[in-house]
Amino acid sequence: MLQPIGLIFLSLGAFSFYRRPELALGLLVTSTVFGTAAAVNAGGSSLMVFHIAALVLGVRVALWAGIMGLIRPLVRTSAGVFLLLLFIYAILSGYFMPRLFSGATNTVAITEATSGIRVIQFLPLVPTGSNTTQSIYLILGVGTFCSVAVCLRRTMDYGIMITLLSIAAGMHLVASLLDLLTYYTSTAAILAPVRNADYAYLCGVEKGGLKRMCGFMSEASSYATYTLVLFAIFVNLWIDRIRTKITGLLAAGLFIGVMISTSGSGYVGFAIFMAALVIGRALRVFGGLPFRRAAELVIALFLTICIAVFAIAMVPAISETLSSFLEETVFGKLDSASGRERTLWNQTALQNFYDTNMLGAGLGSARASSIAVVLLAQVGIPGTALFVLHVASLLTGKLEAGLTREAQALVTAARWAVVAHLIVAILVKGDFVFPLLFYILSGTAAAGLMTFGTVSRERALLAERRRLQASEAVQG
Repeated sequence: MLQPIGLIFLSLGAFSFYRRPELALGLLVTSTVFGTAAAVNAGGSSLMVFHIAALVLGVRVALWAGIMGLIRPLVRTSAGVFLLLLFIYAILSGYFMPRLFSGATNTVAITEATSGIRVIQFLPLVPTGSNTTQSIYLILGVGTFCSVAVCLRRTMDYGIMITLLSIAAGMHLVASLLDLLTYYTSTAAILAPVRNADYAYLCGVEKGGLKRMCGFMSEASSYATYTLVLFAIFVNLWIDRIRTKITGLLAAGLFIGVMISTSGSGYVGFAIFMAALVIGRALRVFGGLPFRRAAELVIALFLTICIAVFAIAMVPAISETLSSFLEETVFGKLDSASGRERTLWNQTALQNFYDTNMLGAGLGSARASSIAVVLLAQVGIPGTALFVLHVASLLTGKLEAGLTREAQALVTAARWAVVAHLIVAILVKGDFVFPLLFYILSGTAAAGLMTFGTVSRERALLAERRRLQASEAVQG
């Protein structure tokens, strides 16, 4: 059944075909805020609004640049080539591996009982609907990577992406406020139009006495991941002095969002990311860290700690609540029922990896709670190696020489946001396919990389320059 918000996105998508591709790009970027908004619900499955937006952008870019132009990012950079190889292997594995290793190992499967309640079972490896759905999601993700890269590279308007990401971050902060207000005023029903997907929701609950943040996501972990990735973008743009007033304000708001998310993976991921960011920037990885920005970060952290200590000292009840909260969300996580369940998932997934001769059980065939284990269990050593090479090429590839300072800062921010996404994925991600925001950021970073032809020309020019210098030295 077509939902009202689906009708809105379909109408905007149809309208975008008569405008420049930036409108379709904006539709996609802002659609990532609506993590629980279904365009169509049918038979217990949901077609999400961001899926519609991804299809619209892909078709719009294909009409604009041609089919060959759309797939160009997959063959012109090393990051694209490795993603293409990973895509081919993953799709083939999803079809062949469950049949090749049918019954050879037991996998974690989520099935629906007669009462309608979803239960977790250990079932022999066989082809399932997850192989097909994960393949479709991967196609959309890779298509998004190509569409964003082509759109930015052909227009060379990286500023529009900063604007669109700023709008998305502002919408996400508004969604966070609405989530809090509707919970504490018992009016959560008014968010039903954007929480209409056939998902299990964990929004109207508390942990350690604090409300679990969701925004327009289904649960706190998804909310924290999305918020942390956006924070990574804007804190890096702020460090590089790009639109400092708006990027600084958004970074501060997103920081608060992570802190109130009540997600243990969000807190641990934030701590790891900030350590990596400060160390990486100090070592000039993806850009340096100016002294003034380093001092401002230290001062902000110091003031935050002082406010927290003051609040705990003035109100003893806060100390008790905080202690109980941290025990539930971070320190006691592994000993909880959820922690033991996830540990069992990982053990089963690793057994799937060994039982399939390290080739993987196929895309969508295994479940775990860490992307590292998921990669091994689903696509084995070949797919894991290709994924690592893709990410390494994306993060370390040489930038195009003609990029503006704003464009360079955006690519740097996108790279750090990919790092933030990977950190949380290593902690909690249970499936192979990343959210579309990951592919948007990957495409943004890839748009700023040198293509193979450019690299060859630069090497030829360098060789010619050295030859001339050697010739002049001999003649002199």
